[in-house]
Amino acid sequence: MRVFPDTNVLASAFGTRGLCADVLRLILADYELVTGEVVIEELRKVLRNKFELTA
Repeated sequence: MRVFPDTNVLASAFGTRGLCADVLRLILADYELVTGEVVIEELRKVLRNKFELTA
């Protein structure tokens, strides 16, 4: 099965430890992660601005 997580789920998974991080781990272990360039670019912006992380 393919799973397309929302940018908010990905950002929360990378920026905090919690439910979204657990969900991402499960996706990576058992499913195929699907994303796109728009989501990746949005994720970069969110990680930089909200969490002060470099993506």
